[in-house]
Amino acid sequence: MEAEKLLIEYLKIPKETAKPTFLEICKYPGSRFEEICSRILCFFFDPHKPHGFKDLFLVSFFEAIVKEYPDFTSLNFVDIKSEVYTVDGKRIDILIEFPGYIIAIENKITASLYNPLDSYWEHISKGYHDKIGVVLTVFPISFNERINLGNFINLTYSTFFHLIKKNIGRYLMSSNERDLIFLNDFMKTIDNYNFVGSLNSPLDKFFDNNEEDINKLIEHYKDFQNNIFIIQTSKIKEIQEYIKTEYNLEFWDFEKWDLGIFIQLTPFKFGIESHFEKLNGNPLGKFSISINTWDRKSFDYFQPYILKTIAGKHPEFRDGRVFVEYEILINSNTKEIAEKLINLYKQLISDISSANNHLLI
Repeated sequence: MEAEKLLIEYLKIPKETAKPTFLEICKYPGSRFEEICSRILCFFFDPHKPHGFKDLFLVSFFEAIVKEYPDFTSLNFVDIKSEVYTVDGKRIDILIEFPGYIIAIENKITASLYNPLDSYWEHISKGYHDKIGVVLTVFPISFNERINLGNFINLTYSTFFHLIKKNIGRYLMSSNERDLIFLNDFMKTIDNYNFVGSLNSPLDKFFDNNEEDINKLIEHYKDFQNNIFIIQTSKIKEIQEYIKTEYNLEFWDFEKWDLGIFIQLTPFKFGIESHFEKLNGNPLGKFSISINTWDRKSFDYFQPYILKTIAGKHPEFRDGRVFVEYEILINSNTKEIAEKLINLYKQLISDISSANNHLLI
């Protein structure tokens, strides 16, 4: 695919970022978060809780896993438990019991499936004619892990939540407004795991389908940036040598691209820094000159002396340093740039000449 077509296709793709939910902000790491999610599920599964959704979770859950399910007209007989221990000391995340009917749910958010599901099945087989074991997961159980399912079936959160959203309409009038917010936050939290843990977004698919062309484009762009750097640093070296020859003054170059000079009154130091920026396709189109200090104390010390020179200009405080953009030159040649730098240097020297008789340059 040609680079231009590739970029046009990229620009058409919506760029989505998963914003953190309240539950994500507060969550515990690892298995502790799964335990919290299990307790949230128990709350919404339980039709007796004050959320007002009644049997929404039960109806949606059964709709996802079986074609026929118990009559929920007698909700008083539904019992929801979390962290239920088996005879051999194993722990079932969620247990839902009806008269003669039981469901064991193993809740998996991030961890792999290594749980003793056979022990769970043996536990729910005692005294119940109808029983279901469900492993509730963010992502479908992998082929290699399916051998561990045994009598359990796999249900994904996305399928479960899809049915909740489909059925929720008839429960809204009775629902608690606060718990509706919590429910939406919970579902969005789990949905965000789908967002960060898979490659299903349009942007992901674009990168996956065009990986080879994108890598080529990146390499070409690196070459483009490197050529700009070579042009700019060569010009910086030319200006540096011109100043040394014409004015007998030593400007330093930091990492080849940043041209400057220090002015120091021990222990305080400030100086001039300058560099090129690309403008309208010209690597040398813009030349930026600034007056900078390397710490706030130096700026506070020198500021009274250079107020006239920096009048109308606003200092920028960043990473402990202070930057004052002095002037931007457009399409200027070596001589013009050198003259601007020397004139500014002389002006600054003049500004602070009365500050100390022992000026160190």
